[in-house]
Amino acid sequence: MPNSEFSKDKEPNSGSTPGGIAASHLDLDILPILVSPSTAGKGKNTIRMELIPVACWKLNDVRFAFASSFIRPETKDEFTELMALRKEHPGAPFSVFGHADPTGDDSLNKKLSGHRAESVYALLIRDTARWEKLYSTAGASEGWGIGATQQMLTAVGFDADPATGSMNSTTKSAVEKFQAKNSLSADGDPGPQTRAVLFRAYMDFLCPEVMTKAEFLAKGVDPQGKGDMQGCGEFNPALVFSKTEATAFSKPENKAERDADNVVNRRVMVLLFRPGSEVAAAKWPCPRTGEGVEGCRKRFWSDGETRRNPQEERREFKETKDTFACRFYHRLVIESPCEGVEAGHTVQIRIFDRFARPIPFAPCLVTESGKSAQFMRASGTPRSKKSLERKANEPPVTQIEGAGPDDAIITLRNVKLPSTVNVKWNHARPDDGPQTPPLVEPFEFELDVFVDISDEDAKQRLQNLGYVLKSEEEENVRCFQFDYKDRFPSLETDGKLNAATVSAIREVHDTCLPSPKNQPVSAR
Repeated sequence: MPNSEFSKDKEPNSGSTPGGIAASHLDLDILPILVSPSTAGKGKNTIRMELIPVACWKLNDVRFAFASSFIRPETKDEFTELMALRKEHPGAPFSVFGHADPTGDDSLNKKLSGHRAESVYALLIRDTARWEKLYSTAGASEGWGIGATQQMLTAVGFDADPATGSMNSTTKSAVEKFQAKNSLSADGDPGPQTRAVLFRAYMDFLCPEVMTKAEFLAKGVDPQGKGDMQGCGEFNPALVFSKTEATAFSKPENKAERDADNVVNRRVMVLLFRPGSEVAAAKWPCPRTGEGVEGCRKRFWSDGETRRNPQEERREFKETKDTFACRFYHRLVIESPCEGVEAGHTVQIRIFDRFARPIPFAPCLVTESGKSAQFMRASGTPRSKKSLERKANEPPVTQIEGAGPDDAIITLRNVKLPSTVNVKWNHARPDDGPQTPPLVEPFEFELDVFVDISDEDAKQRLQNLGYVLKSEEEENVRCFQFDYKDRFPSLETDGKLNAATVSAIREVHDTCLPSPKNQPVSAR
């Protein structure tokens, strides 16, 4: 009889709001670390953990005014999503990246993107002094000044509308009321002392939860936040216009349309890294928010200028993966849902023998459509040494006894659907475990597994269960009916894909724990 198999898929968690997106990245396998003793005490083993993001959060340009670093009141929803992501990934350190659109001067755009990143970072750790610096130095040109004061006052419950950007009687009255409630001198002047209290109240309004510097990648060691926040300027555009579009958009009359199309490039990204990740600020490749662009250029691809500038066709990073000039940032977000990349699926395939019994630790050779073959070993629960010794001389089939719900599974990451996965496998030996070296061919079994099956496609389910499509359809159906007639009494061994047979095929295929053939569920 044919061999049987089961497949399923799942997507990473994500959530979006009008002003951004928060998403978990696909899970990664935890690889074993192999070390050896040093020779005569002269050597050493060094383990360098790669920086791998586990989640991302993007704040869209709509939450800032054009060319502004002041965070609008509507951003409250996005910070709620960020804090939910923080709870989902406890201990995952943050780092903030600001981005500008490719219009204008490199240095000015790096400055603006850095200020946006700093504005978000300061809010999260309640650093009101950083906001005061932005208010005083960037001022109204970046959305601060009286206009920001009016928006903050209104958000925290003191009506200062409309946000005209100029002082008026309504605003002065709102300032006086705010000052009186917060034990400040009620003179109606929103000076530095009043702003410090207002900044804190507004930060609490946007994001009630407070983070510490220790929750960031460089732990706040650098006074200017190196490693914890950075501005990438216009070096990593998510969208690059074609040469024809760029020429048309350079005309003054098309400025509004250009700015609207460029909105996807103006964004702030927060990446959450694997728990335990930490960097030395002095070795972090990105320059500080107040530094120039030279440090950024050192990390460019050799063709970085070509990547970030117009070519014959319009390009989007999510499609072409060739618009970011910085190879460091590119590596961090190459599979990030927050950069518009369509995440693949995690596919799990359970390995069975010809009698539908799972095979823990089965050695497999797996080939996904368009990719190279890779050796994998199915999951399993390791036995005790005593058990292995007792059963060392027994046939390989004993390895399947007592298989749990998480045993005999191979996992493929980032699979693009639809896909076909070819799997070759053998029985596991009694002493096999997760780190047992691979076996050489030939393999006992081989099957093409269909991933992303429609609800109606019973034939592909039969294929995945081992009733291969190259056989006659009627013969496949009759074999299935015979194998599972004890489990499904209503089945007739007639080779017909009637409603009862289709329902039985779906039930056997779409469960991780199908019964062995010719045995009812209760006999397991």
